[in-house]
Amino acid sequence: MIKFRDAPFGLLEQSGEHSVDVMAHPTRAATMSVTGAATWRVKPAAQARRRVFLEGRLAGAGRAARVSPGQHQLGKRGCARRDGRQGFFCSAKLRHGVQPATELAGVLLPRVSDGEQVDLGAALSSSTGKTMLVLGTHAADFNMVEYAQRVRAFWPLLQEKGVTRCLMIVNGEATSCLKLAELLDIPEAIELFSDPTGEAGRSFGVSRGWRPDDNSLNPRLKLTVMGIGFGPPWMTLPAVLTGYFGNPRGRREWIEAALQQGQLAGRWPNALHLNPVDGSIIGNKFNAVPFFGGWGRRPFELATLRLQNLLNVQLKHWSTLKPVDDRCLTQLGGCTVVGPGGEPLYSWLDQGLCDVPDFNKLLASLK
Repeated sequence: MIKFRDAPFGLLEQSGEHSVDVMAHPTRAATMSVTGAATWRVKPAAQARRRVFLEGRLAGAGRAARVSPGQHQLGKRGCARRDGRQGFFCSAKLRHGVQPATELAGVLLPRVSDGEQVDLGAALSSSTGKTMLVLGTHAADFNMVEYAQRVRAFWPLLQEKGVTRCLMIVNGEATSCLKLAELLDIPEAIELFSDPTGEAGRSFGVSRGWRPDDNSLNPRLKLTVMGIGFGPPWMTLPAVLTGYFGNPRGRREWIEAALQQGQLAGRWPNALHLNPVDGSIIGNKFNAVPFFGGWGRRPFELATLRLQNLLNVQLKHWSTLKPVDDRCLTQLGGCTVVGPGGEPLYSWLDQGLCDVPDFNKLLASLK
């Protein structure tokens, strides 16, 4: 069973010899049952609030994906559970083909540095080089903090790949954006935008979390369900657990950079040995972990950074960083890179807490 969430769907047009069944509702989830490979296309219902056009190719039985307006190419993500009727029930992330300049046309947000109202769609479509747009979450959220830390660490490498501009949206007021920038030492070259209601992310098609339209449930309960992995989107637990289990082929450069910045700012726990004169890294305590010291990302290394963030950024400064709109408590994020004229080069949608893109793979996708 394929499940589409958080987008208004309507008519399905089928081609090929394979069986595809769809149940759609203009404002609720649409479900698709697939047997074999199928080429499919979904067009918006008359009641849809905005035009939705999606086309893609599914191979095999039972892959799940969240989608947003635009054209998408689906890439397989690891299996979440076994579906007895359809084989594996998997999730997929959107990789290519999203039309961010179109989706964000007319979305105006104030730039924090000078208060100028910027049309995000126009900013992307007028790009003459490569422009990166991060659609963050609220400032006290794991995803937002990690987006900021990864952008900070990878900014020189992104520039080498031809990225000349980076816009980062925070679902909060300008004061929250400024505090986050101060705490994480976000480079001045990164343009921060304040979006207290999370409008830009929803226009882009990010996940709104578990039961976003159920007003009978407390938003903090919804966040708790997402946090323990008991509600869709389902990638929270895999993203969290990898921080504890490590990855022998993983990369840790951005983690060390974030830990270094945190330690120099007086945050705990301390995992690095720093030069007392210039603050440079002279050692990493995880290098001495038996059996695992030679891994690319060691067990508990990323979890240590997340603990540092939680204690010294998210909780300590909650009153300044917290969202002003409860919808933003559970709304996830995404990011995209476009080329000249807004041509999409890379797009990503978070599928859970801590489920942000691998920036090494992002870099590899940029020619």
